[in-house]
Amino acid sequence: MSREPLGPRYLPVLLLLLAVSAGSGLLAVLRSDHPTGWDGYYYLVQVRTLLSEGEMHSPEYSPVYIPMILFRLLTGSCLWAFRLTAVLARVLFVLSVFVLSRTLVRSWGGGGDEPALTALAAAAMAVMSPSLDFFSAQFPKNLLGFCLLLFFASSVIVLSGRWQRGAFRVNAPGLSVSLLLFAATFLTHRFSAVLAVAFMLLYLVPPVFRGSERRIPAVATAAAALLLAVLTVLSGRIPLAPSLRDLERVTGDLSASPSLVPLEFVRSFGSFRMSLPWLLETGAASLAPVLSAVLLLIPAVRDRVRPGGGYASVLVLSMVGLFPFLEFSLTGLAYRLLFATLLLFPLVCLPWLVGTVRFLRRRSGGRVLPAVGLTAVLAGMSFLTAPSYDPVLHDPPYDRYEEISDRVAELLSGSDFELVVAHRSLAEVITFRHGIDALPWAPEERFTRERVWRVTAGVMRGEFAWYLGSGAMDSLYRRLPGDYALLREDAWESFLEGIAGDPALLEAVGTWRNPMDVRPGYLVGDSSRK
Repeated sequence: MSREPLGPRYLPVLLLLLAVSAGSGLLAVLRSDHPTGWDGYYYLVQVRTLLSEGEMHSPEYSPVYIPMILFRLLTGSCLWAFRLTAVLARVLFVLSVFVLSRTLVRSWGGGGDEPALTALAAAAMAVMSPSLDFFSAQFPKNLLGFCLLLFFASSVIVLSGRWQRGAFRVNAPGLSVSLLLFAATFLTHRFSAVLAVAFMLLYLVPPVFRGSERRIPAVATAAAALLLAVLTVLSGRIPLAPSLRDLERVTGDLSASPSLVPLEFVRSFGSFRMSLPWLLETGAASLAPVLSAVLLLIPAVRDRVRPGGGYASVLVLSMVGLFPFLEFSLTGLAYRLLFATLLLFPLVCLPWLVGTVRFLRRRSGGRVLPAVGLTAVLAGMSFLTAPSYDPVLHDPPYDRYEEISDRVAELLSGSDFELVVAHRSLAEVITFRHGIDALPWAPEERFTRERVWRVTAGVMRGEFAWYLGSGAMDSLYRRLPGDYALLREDAWESFLEGIAGDPALLEAVGTWRNPMDVRPGYLVGDSSRK
């Protein structure tokens, strides 16, 4: 976001980092014959229905679909559109880390080659990040929103710096870019929307109360406030956009019992699913914000580094994933917020990267080669961290899901039904392969139970027969591969009533593979399915 040129001698290094990131990302998504992640088929369904029917299966207006649609038109494949979008998000993240790092170092007085050299080292840390390896394959939409967040933060810091230097006239192009980046960040995903609003509050509000010289022109403040108000109002009408209804999710995840989020993550996710570099990064990224905050409270350290309000805002944002009073689950808010902590790790390390760059240049008589060497070493370590994403360990068994979906379509062929209930990922496979409307939630009251079929899991035929009777089994039950079965929804609800007095069976049935909950308000929005 800065107008200071990068310099021809550093541009090839940055391009090489981006190329390494693209290569690593492409290798990651090619490890599977399917779209990566638990939501992969959801995006394939969205893109295909938009291009074939003129509207998405689940109405949504996230900017992530712009590159997906373009790649689909270029390649003719929904799968490759998803893969290339995931790679693009990864490359943009590395670029956004570079841009924001350079902006931050310049904002606290770094001059000459120091901002570029430090930013290259931070970008190299992002390239080698095992968390990025996993996150780009699993959550491309979240990651794209995070990229836009970092670009937005950089633009705000640049504008604020100009105003601080006395240029209080409104820079229309710069302000327009910032507002557009904020709107894109807000609409891409709730994850990035909340963090963007938090960054604005953290960076722009404190100077007002401190009487700081870093003031904001009234027209810029009014424009930002007006845009936020408009987006807040419109988001209630845009399917799946962030809205005030999302507060249900936050309040629903609050817990009175504190927990160490990184340890809960490793325990719930499973250490056997994490490579050693990923485990080490998780520990380091969780400790770094706290240690950095403590060290910067020491006057001698703070006077040497002199980080500005931009770094302080990033430091606070990096701690949101450590908030101990959220109930942790792999589908909950705490899980997503922890990735903010992990992905911001290179930015949290900026003061120490600046110190390292200064040390290397001082020891080498001012030469830049050792500092560039640091970037090369960090980027080279990406070959050790790249295997951190493993579709066998991290993705659903899509081959099995395809087999189940084909059998469901065969059994329901010619039947009068309006909906199939199936757990997450399986529902999207059913829709993508056969065009059947499938929902990974319990159906709302508006659905006629006799016209809804459910894919059950982990319940034996004999257990169903005991509570439903042989007559119902003959007409309402169909066997599927593995421990799956197809049961009509009214029979399923009768079965649940029958086992209400059997806590052991209720616990066995009440897993994520048998959706019990109706979609919450923050997900419903019109006729959206997800």
